[in-house]
Amino acid sequence: MFGKLLLISGFTVSLAVNAASEMPLLAHLTEMAGASGFEKPIRQEMEKNWQPLLADFFTA
Repeated sequence: MFGKLLLISGFTVSLAVNAASEMPLLAHLTEMAGASGFEKPIRQEMEKNWQPLLADFFTA
């Protein structure tokens, strides 16, 4: 059981590292303090990155 848990933990870390290197926003968010999503800096960063996407969605 410990081996499976270790394997899953290693896979999760590997997945997170790969995702962070592939997606600059994710990498930036994981380096910010208080990354639970409710803190003001995180909220502002998400709004800044989502505004262009939402604008394209609603104008298309």
